Amino acid sequence: MTRKQIFNESHAYTGGISYHFSPESEIGLKYEGKYSEGSTFSKDTLSMIPDKGTSTFIRNLSDVSDKSVSNHLNLYYTNDWKNGWKMNAFGDYLHKTDRSRGNIREWESDDVETSMDYYRKADWDLFAAKLSLSYETGKAGTFSFGYDFSHTTGTDYIEYVRALNNGSTSNTEMKNSLYLSYDYTWNNLSLGAGLRYEHIRSDLRENNSHKNQNQTYHNFLPSVSLSYNTENRQQSLTYSVHTERPPFGVMNDNAVYTDRFTYQKGNLYLKQALTHDLNYMLFYKFLFFNLNYTHTHNPLITAFYSMPGNSAVTVSYMDNFDRMHNLTGMVNVQYPVKWWLPSLTLTCLKTFFNYPGPNESILKAGRPLVMLNFNNSFTLPSGFLLSADFNYGSRGYYQLYEAKSYTSFNLSLKKSFLKDKLQLSLDAYDIFNKNNTRASARLNDIIMHSVGKEETRKVGFTITYRFRTEKKMNNQSAAETEMSRLNMDNQ
Repeated sequence: MTRKQIFNESHAYTGGISYHFSPESEIGLKYEGKYSEGSTFSKDTLSMIPDKGTSTFIRNLSDVSDKSVSNHLNLYYTNDWKNGWKMNAFGDYLHKTDRSRGNIREWESDDVETSMDYYRKADWDLFAAKLSLSYETGKAGTFSFGYDFSHTTGTDYIEYVRALNNGSTSNTEMKNSLYLSYDYTWNNLSLGAGLRYEHIRSDLRENNSHKNQNQTYHNFLPSVSLSYNTENRQQSLTYSVHTERPPFGVMNDNAVYTDRFTYQKGNLYLKQALTHDLNYMLFYKFLFFNLNYTHTHNPLITAFYSMPGNSAVTVSYMDNFDRMHNLTGMVNVQYPVKWWLPSLTLTCLKTFFNYPGPNESILKAGRPLVMLNFNNSFTLPSGFLLSADFNYGSRGYYQLYEAKSYTSFNLSLKKSFLKDKLQLSLDAYDIFNKNNTRASARLNDIIMHSVGKEETRKVGFTITYRFRTEKKMNNQSAAETEMSRLNMDNQ
């Protein structure tokens, strides 16, 4: 059982300047800054019931404070010449710092108290640039080619009293990429094809133990698309190959204490994942249908193992597995009825994945996940807007984890004033308190069940006032992928 008190404070700053040489030509500089600070106090009651031996129960008090600061500069230039040529150029610089301090106190069955302090910090710098040129020939289609570059460097340091490994990991990664594409449209038919080449160099070093992990990748990534569009129907079929690099926060050799039974560990030897993606899309009147198939080599998956010499302790980490297939189908129906706009979405996800089980057996992902979302918007008198959403998820597998079923029901009432400058919103989440986390997993000789019991029913009231309409600026960046790996989500 877990009880938590969470306090968060965050500030975001945005500013910029742009100049238009002409309606088709623009240069601009943007700044985005973010500061967030929070503290979490939790009280846990944990138990370990082994196959053999005596059960252990502990009480855990955890007091953690986190602080994150980021500064992002984006310089861009765009130009659309009337002779068919277009150019987009972007440059980015990002600096991000994360700090974390905490204290963990535990009492085991014999009431013996243990206490531990820890400190963690990470500093990252990112430089990125992108240049894109395209030429529209008219009848012969459009040719595009470009180059993008990124250089990321950072240090992840941790100091734990009860860590498996305290250390400082330095990470430097450089990417150079060239791409070429061609698009052609004839009446209702459109065809696209492209090829991208990536050269990635990654150098990791554990500063205390002098472990090194150097990787070099040469990736050729083709893509092709075919679409047919009429007034009432749009269809497309696309195939592409893309890579996924692990998050920077797990590319280290740190192994840290979570509680008496759990450690979290980085992985210095993670490799990139390579995915083949085939997608079909159909949009017809009020019906949307999507079918997607992916085949991934070296997928990045959260795994776990028993600590050598202490089987009661589970160590979780990210690892590469051999391969994984996913098949996803989604249907959405949306049809307005006067003051009522209903939207019904049904999604089915089937994972095809083999992984090691107990006693050298091979396990397979089981039944598919089925998710149902029924969203409703009601336009009420006097300008009120009522939203009612119902969500359901079935029992099913994703990767090596089996999730249990859940439901949630949310309500929201909104009203705008002063020509939409002022908006009031009253929101109620998971009214029946049924959106609890329940899952289980098997890997090698471990069978793990997880149940999260918490109050997911929440009520919130939001006041939003817009002093003026923000002037729209170019919002493209050369650093989107690397920012997501730094847990930025483009701020």
